[in-house]
Amino acid sequence: MGRLLDPQLENYCSTFDATIVGETLKFGPGDFGCWGGVGRMDCVLQWSSADEYLKWDFYAEEAGTYEVIARFHSHDKVNRMRVTYGDQVLEAENTEVRNDIKLPIGTIQVKPGKTTLEWHISESSTEESIRPKALIL
Repeated sequence: MGRLLDPQLENYCSTFDATIVGETLKFGPGDFGCWGGVGRMDCVLQWSSADEYLKWDFYAEEAGTYEVIARFHSHDKVNRMRVTYGDQVLEAENTEVRNDIKLPIGTIQVKPGKTTLEWHISESSTEESIRPKALIL
């Protein structure tokens, strides 16, 4: 069934709880002290194809409005991404190159029942795009 969405709490959707859809994406080891001791590898690695994505299955007991925040490490100058929930599509662009970015991407209207949330990058690249850590609702 997936996790329960609670409109009264922050719903932290870790990439370790996501289903990876694709061939090259893989989970990081979760180690502390990466990148010169300032980061943590609790993320997904090798995201360079727009054909690959992360998804979470949810159950919502009641309708609600959720702000969606993407949390990730960025290694490119421009990262375009989108989050989809049913026919709702949120798109965002990040231009920062640093670790542990929290980027608000918009709001979604959730209906009661089973649902799926997906996180995509918008363009394929020969380089790793971002290292996603979580979606926060």
